[in-house]
Amino acid sequence: ALPIYLEFQQQVPEVKAKLDEQEELQRLLKSVTGSTIDISLTKSRWDHLMDAMASHQKQIDASIEKMRVSVDALIQKFLKDVQRFANHWNGNKPRDMSLFKTKQDFQEKGLNYVKDRVLEMAELVTGGEELAEKCRDFKVHAPDFSLLEDTAKDVGQHETMWGFYERFEVAVDELRDEDWLTFRAKTYRFEDLLKEWEDAMTKEL
Repeated sequence: ALPIYLEFQQQVPEVKAKLDEQEELQRLLKSVTGSTIDISLTKSRWDHLMDAMASHQKQIDASIEKMRVSVDALIQKFLKDVQRFANHWNGNKPRDMSLFKTKQDFQEKGLNYVKDRVLEMAELVTGGEELAEKCRDFKVHAPDFSLLEDTAKDVGQHETMWGFYERFEVAVDELRDEDWLTFRAKTYRFEDLLKEWEDAMTKEL
């Protein structure tokens, strides 16, 4: 229904111009012949239509205003969520690998923590994109997304770093799983592994 209403709105000036043209012709006809063609019913219907459209437009404007208020509330909630995430991330993100004394610490307090935050960050980024779209639709000034962008960048860098460490641990575990006699005969493989990952670290990190 709304597309039809909007299409008709665009046609109103053209129809109004034709109606004005008919009224002008009526005045000319009356001045020349002293008689006119009755178009009062057409004009009455037109005026009624314009009143109905004006009333409908008020309803639309009121609905849009309510949506704008709703979007404003969503913006405030979103900004609080981003700030809360950023505060938690900056206070708890793993900074020093030497603090992880065991493989379990590395896995639970480091790798898994980062993976969980990556998922939460992805949800916030998606929420920000949806909110920006709502702001465009309802002509509401978009919020400042700089904190979201900076935090997402930092989380992404940690995801890359910890993903690299995870792959390195997997490669080392493959060597650990070999029995000592087999490994002792091929100790060069460990040196090759270190060199390979040193080169990869230079490229990726």
